[in-house]
Amino acid sequence: MAKRALGLGKSKKQKKQKVAVPEEQSSEGTVPAPSAANQIEIALDENEDADDELVQLKGLWETFLKDKDNQLLLNGVVHECDRLLRLQDNDSTIKLSDLFHSIYAQALAELTVFLPEETDDEEKKYERMNEFFDAALERYRLGAEKYPETPLLSLTQTKIILQRIPLQYISQLSPLDQNDEKYKLYDLLESAKSSYTLSSNQHQLAYDVLLSFYDLLDIIETFEDKEELEDGLDSDDEGEELVEVVLHENHPLTKIKKNMNQNYEWLKENLLNLFNDISSSFCNKVGPDIDKDHPTVVLFKSIARTLGQLYLKLAEEPSKTFAELMYDSDDEEQTDKEALEKAKNAQSKAIPLVEYAIRYLQEAKVEDEPQTWVDVAEAIIDLGNLYDYESKEQEDSYKRAEEILLKANKATHGKYQVILDNLLNKD
Repeated sequence: MAKRALGLGKSKKQKKQKVAVPEEQSSEGTVPAPSAANQIEIALDENEDADDELVQLKGLWETFLKDKDNQLLLNGVVHECDRLLRLQDNDSTIKLSDLFHSIYAQALAELTVFLPEETDDEEKKYERMNEFFDAALERYRLGAEKYPETPLLSLTQTKIILQRIPLQYISQLSPLDQNDEKYKLYDLLESAKSSYTLSSNQHQLAYDVLLSFYDLLDIIETFEDKEELEDGLDSDDEGEELVEVVLHENHPLTKIKKNMNQNYEWLKENLLNLFNDISSSFCNKVGPDIDKDHPTVVLFKSIARTLGQLYLKLAEEPSKTFAELMYDSDDEEQTDKEALEKAKNAQSKAIPLVEYAIRYLQEAKVEDEPQTWVDVAEAIIDLGNLYDYESKEQEDSYKRAEEILLKANKATHGKYQVILDNLLNKD
């Protein structure tokens, strides 16, 4: 891979440092060593010691996080960690912090992402993946022995487990499996949730962990979809419906799927805690003229957007129930007292969820990013759809959404015309 200089120097309070990737083989023999000729330019904060090797490692790791497809950078992180361990072996005065152990553990876990590119042998790939994840968790454990109270290492453990479940285990599963005792994925997921800890100086890592959890829930929730699609494609009857796949009681994912509501509730609660922590510790202490590209501002808006999307996700089921009973059923069912009561219950559940979604999507708005305005408008349309037909609340919602879409459409020279037309053509 060709070398490239990677600078993070958007801030005037940063200075650049070139770090040579070491030539030696990894002490564990895990990674092919890059050439010493490769030098990577990293950016350090102005108040950090550019000669401090742990500072350089942190800068190298943060550079990789901005370019996670760059295996050269990742190999450089692992080799630098190995080198620092060897230095410590020869000099007992060298202290390796909890941050060192966290970076090393995360880097070992990240190496698994590149394994599909290295071999097509599934058995060998699984063995290598198992080695890397075991090494990552062992590095976490060694760090936790030295720093037992650090939230950073607890978050690191959660992150590694949430990577391992889909990459190593779910990738091996089929809908026909009945080997829950082999993987014990429910217990593994619960252990990841238990080790999650929010720390005021680890907001970005906490958000990354919660995003991984969100992605994992989506993978588990849609696990059967691929099998259903493949069965449908194999069918000779074009009119034949897809056959629903039902997992066996002893399938490794069954217990997790039965507890999806609790998992989404856990995700929502921890995203809210993270959002509120940043709001109180940062946003309430800065002025309105804060740079929109400030890392904490970007993170805050990303969390708000994720919360908005999550609330819309949680509103999907009651919204669907309401729409089916009120608009997709026959006239007799629409006047049935029991069906109407069920529709009203679904409506009362969905409306507050969509209102929360709108609130957080508004927090996520960026003045010069029209898509963030449209996200709000589409949520307002969803809210309008939940109000009684042709009610004042419904008409007001559609009007609000129309005003936002007109502004966004004008700013983007017609990019959102289809959405706008669909709104204006509502019966």
